[in-house]
Amino acid sequence: MNILKIELQNINSLKCEIPIVIDFEHPRFEDVGLFAITGPTGAGKTTLLDAITIALYRKVPRFEKSGNVARLEDVVSYGAAMAMARITFEAQQQRYEAQWNIRLTSNTGKPLGKPVETVRLKNLTSEQIVAETKTGCDEKIVEITQLNYEQFLRSVLLAQGEFAAFLSAKNSEKGLLLQQIAGDEIYRKIGEALKNRIADEKRVLEQIRNKINTADLLDGESMKLLEVETAQLQNNQIELQNDLHKVEEVLQWYARRDKLEQQKQEIAANRAQLESETTENTPLLQLLEKHEAAEPFKAIVAETERLEQEKMKKEARTSAIETELTDLDAKLTIAVAEENDCHTKTTESEQSARDWQPLLEKVTALDTQINIYKTAIADKQIATQELEKSHAGLLSSLQTKTDEEKRLQITEAQLKTYFDEHPYIPAIEKQLGEWSRQLTERKSNRERMTALSESVSKAKIVLQENTTTLELIGKSHK
Repeated sequence: MNILKIELQNINSLKCEIPIVIDFEHPRFEDVGLFAITGPTGAGKTTLLDAITIALYRKVPRFEKSGNVARLEDVVSYGAAMAMARITFEAQQQRYEAQWNIRLTSNTGKPLGKPVETVRLKNLTSEQIVAETKTGCDEKIVEITQLNYEQFLRSVLLAQGEFAAFLSAKNSEKGLLLQQIAGDEIYRKIGEALKNRIADEKRVLEQIRNKINTADLLDGESMKLLEVETAQLQNNQIELQNDLHKVEEVLQWYARRDKLEQQKQEIAANRAQLESETTENTPLLQLLEKHEAAEPFKAIVAETERLEQEKMKKEARTSAIETELTDLDAKLTIAVAEENDCHTKTTESEQSARDWQPLLEKVTALDTQINIYKTAIADKQIATQELEKSHAGLLSSLQTKTDEEKRLQITEAQLKTYFDEHPYIPAIEKQLGEWSRQLTERKSNRERMTALSESVSKAKIVLQENTTTLELIGKSHK
């Protein structure tokens, strides 16, 4: 996490009409690796640090240290109607802006029973609002910075007075202060590890004790023999260690001799090479002698060049500051005019909001009615789909009956032609029964076709009525 800019207004002793801005990316801070906040007591040094924790976590370390209830309205400058804290920081290769605002009075100057507090976290890289609620900002700050409030105080912002108290405390008190600064979780873990290690060692010791059997102990004579044997072994060990030491000294002497021989050869080779290089670099050696003669004046020349460069930088910086002051004066004039305009617009907006309140209530009622219409339209659409399916079935049945009617008409024409060609066939009487049956069947089919046509006509009428109803409902909904 890298803090890039701090902005605050009306916090503690830093009361101001326009926000105070500390931009660490300003050209005047280029090539600066370390920043120090200095000033007399009460100048507002700690207020700058409070602005950081308020913008990120809406908390003030000094309140918690003193045991007081952390009320953020207490940080507002005396007599101020509002306060603001905003920081711009970089984390996870993204730029973010965390802002906190509080208002203690209304636009008319009347004190509010409950201060209005707002927060916002914005991703400046993607220009998107990450969160605008307290809970959402708390969760996203921890997710982005990987630090909660306690971890931030321990690793980034050490509370005022705690480090000085640690340096001046007695040895018996430093442990407690260190726990307060860095947290006691690590010491608790160390204690648990030590307890577990002691328990394991006790178990091993108990196992060894259990393996000892008094029946296996040696008698006095055997013990003396073992002691004599042990003494002899120790003497032999001492003699062997002395012999080994002598052998190691001889080996080291031979190793040193080989190393010295190798160094001697390397020195001879380096000497020959040095003589050759000395002959070749005689002009360079002469230049080196001149350089050594001029060496005492090197610091003076370097200091002169540095002063000239610093003079040029200061002249350029002075010009830039003058230009910046001119721009700031113009911007200040514009900002004052914009602030007055904003006050006027705010008053107009509040009046407009009061005028719109009855209309919003009507809109709510209309939204409820629209939802009812949406439900009715959905029901009508389902009924329409069912009617369309029924209509399609009736059309299919009608087509089938129409085809059957055409086939019967063809048959009737064929019979008529046949009767015309054979008006006096004696066997006609034998076919009267069959013709009568066919005629009856044809009449029955014609009656069914008529009924189906009437049913289709009714279905079309119902479909047309439903279509008209749906159009009326759609118009009403719009």
